[in-house]
Parts: sequence; structure tokens; C-alpha cells
Amino acid sequence: MSLYHELIAGMTEVLECNEPQVLAVGYSGGVDSQVLLHLLAQTRKHYPQHRYLAVHIHHGLSPNADSWLAHCQYWAEQWQFEFYYRCVELSNQSRSSLEAEARTARYQAFDALLPAKTHVLLAQHQDDQLETVLLQLKRGAGPKGLAGMPEHGRRGELFLHRPLLGSSQAAILAYAHEHGLTWVEDESNSDPAYERNFLRQEILPLMTERWPQLAATVARSAELCGEQQALLDDLADELLKSLQLATEQLDAQALRTLPEAKRNLVIRRWLEKLSVPMPPRHLLQRLERELLGAADDGMPCLAWQDYQLRRFQQRLYCCPRTEPPRPWAHSWNGAEAFRLPDGRLIQVTTDTDEPGVAQVVLDRYAEVGQGTLNQSFKPQGSPRSKPLKQWFKLWQLPPWERSQCVWLRKNGRILALWGRGWVKQADIEPGQATLPVVVRQGGKELS
Repeated sequence: MSLYHELIAGMTEVLECNEPQVLAVGYSGGVDSQVLLHLLAQTRKHYPQHRYLAVHIHHGLSPNADSWLAHCQYWAEQWQFEFYYRCVELSNQSRSSLEAEARTARYQAFDALLPAKTHVLLAQHQDDQLETVLLQLKRGAGPKGLAGMPEHGRRGELFLHRPLLGSSQAAILAYAHEHGLTWVEDESNSDPAYERNFLRQEILPLMTERWPQLAATVARSAELCGEQQALLDDLADELLKSLQLATEQLDAQALRTLPEAKRNLVIRRWLEKLSVPMPPRHLLQRLERELLGAADDGMPCLAWQDYQLRRFQQRLYCCPRTEPPRPWAHSWNGAEAFRLPDGRLIQVTTDTDEPGVAQVVLDRYAEVGQGTLNQSFKPQGSPRSKPLKQWFKLWQLPPWERSQCVWLRKNGRILALWGRGWVKQADIEPGQATLPVVVRQGGKELS
């Protein structure tokens, strides 16, 4: 099958959709993405109802990066693609960390540049899949990692497609030469210090000389691992239905009754749905002893990267790894949004149906702050006032969330209190004018 017909076969459902779709090529200017862009230019002649884009990410790592950008812009315009690019900054880390950081930055740039439901076409091919599976094998991956890169998938609001995944690098090069294409060469591809380059230059030539069909057979194994992983995901989802008490909470007591393999399967699936990096295996091995098996009055914690697993009141929590904020207070009259030290915003909103809105009497300056848990609060409908720390204990609020709660007070009286996903407000006298106030979990200020 020709590359063109392979592209059509892999993208038929999208291309034949009557409703106009947005198709965007991740365009580095290398031979693979140059061929993919050329193929899609031919495809557009038969499917003109869609919108076609080329997206280039300028990593700034090479002295030639500006010329690559110019190359991509030129050919995108020649082939009548809308052209978009974004410059990203990467830290100077180790080569393996830099590769992962560049990949993350590319996807974040796609998220920022492209509208929701865009179909992003990536130019990875069968030889890339071979390298990916071997690297995952080297890292001790299970079925999910050994499934390699899926041909079709989703990341957030974007659909990802790899229509050349069944084609070899040789076939792509042959197409490029046949059609007289020009492309850029990334000099870092010759550096064997990068794991993928070491495989490509030192290991794979020997393996493919001995086993010429290696890329195809490994691709078949990856596909089988993907099928097995899909079954495991279905099993984990069924278990999660009975174990998940809230988005970021699992029933620790029920979790403890599961065999270790099922328990780890559920936790990995749960974290995946939360878009949290997978913890190392040794941490999951400590889970039963140090977290689930700890004393009832303990507050055990297992931390990795920017996250932590904690247990409280027979519930297992996944939460960001943050330091408790110091008590603080700041005057605020509601005229403008105020950004909290942790990045959240408190502001008056026009959307009274928005989750987390409190109606407060704000006719003059008030104070917004965190901490100071000895101050009293009388929630709406409550017959008496109590110190915040007593309310938190009564509400069974996890201790690490208590100092992160945000309060709004005036003349020493708390008007409203915001936690993670909840809000409580004080009583309002009949006839008093109120304003709807919300604390947002990050985001932008309303214009």
C-alpha cells in the first residue's frame, strides 16, 4: 500500500466527515513531517471541506532553529496550509530529561495554539515504534509501555493520529526522493549520547541485519500489548466504580482487601485519569505497609515528583506536594481580582451558577487570607459559632487541606470560607445587598 493510501485508510473516518474538521500536522521540517505535510496537501484536493494547519514548535536548542522555522513557514505557505508556530524555553537538563521536557513542551504548545477537537497528525513511523518499544523494555515497562505509541489517541481536548505508524523509514525516504522534497536535518540526531540515537546508530543496524522484519514483528507485539492493556483498563475501570469516593479519593479499607496486583492496577488507572505521573514501582510496593496498614490516628504519606498519596479517615488521597502556607491577610474590596499566593484567584463573578460562589455583603474593604484557625465562624444555618479548627474536625477535612482554606472576613467576622471544591458562607440579614464571590483554582482573571 502506498503512503498516500495508508494515510487515507488511517484517516477515513475523519476525512469523510461532512462536518468540517480541523487537521493540523506537527511539522518539524524533518523528512518524516515533510512527507506527511506533502501527503496531506494531496489529500486536501479530495477533501476540501476541512481546515488544514501546519504547527511548528521552535525549541531554541539548535543554532539552526530559526532557519528550520523559516523552512517550515515557506513550505506551509507553498502548499497552502495555515501556519502557526510557538517558541518554547527548555531548561538545561540531562539529555534524557531534555527529550521528555521537549515532548511535554510540544504538547503544551499544541494545547495553547489549537482549538478543541483538532485532529493532530504526527509523523512517527514503524522504526520509531521499534525504538520506543525497546526503550520501554529497557526501562522495565509493563503492557502499557510495551504497547508503544497508539495509532489513534486523545490528549485532553485534542485527537492524536499517527497515520504513518505502519510505514518504514525507508518507504518515507523513498517517497521524499521520488517527489523531490527538501527537508531539514537536526544535527542532534547524530549524537549517540541520546538514547534513541544510540539505538538507531549502534544497536538496530545489527539487529535488523540479522532480523530484517524486526520492526514489523515488534509493531505486531506492541499492538497485542495494546489490546491486553485495553482489557486491563476495562477491569480497572470496573473496580474504580466501587472504590472511588470522589475524584481524588479512594476507599482505603476496600482497597486493602484487593490482591496486590489488582490494587496496583487500580491505583495506576486512577492516577492516569488524574493526569498524574506514575509513581515508581518501589513506592507502590510500600503502599500497603506504610499507608494502608498505618494506625488509624496516623497521617502517612508517600511522595514522588510533585505529588503525594495520603490517607485520612480510611480514605486514600492523591494531592499536590505543597508546603503549608504561612498565615497571611490582605485587604480587598472586590473591585479587582486578587491573586492568592498559590495562584488561585478570588474575585466577584457575573456567573452566579458557577460552582464555589458565595453571596457576601461587601460594601467596604474586607480581608482575604489563609491560616489563623483559632478565629470563629458561624456557617449559614448553624445555631452557634465555633473556631475554624473545630469545624474542620467536625467536617472531617484532611489536615493538610485546612491551612489551604481561604477565608473572607470583615470586622473580624468571617463572611465566606473556600476549600478544595467546596464553599461555606455566613448568614445574610434579610434585605442586605450581596455580591457573588468565587475562588478559582488557577485560571485567568475575568475581563
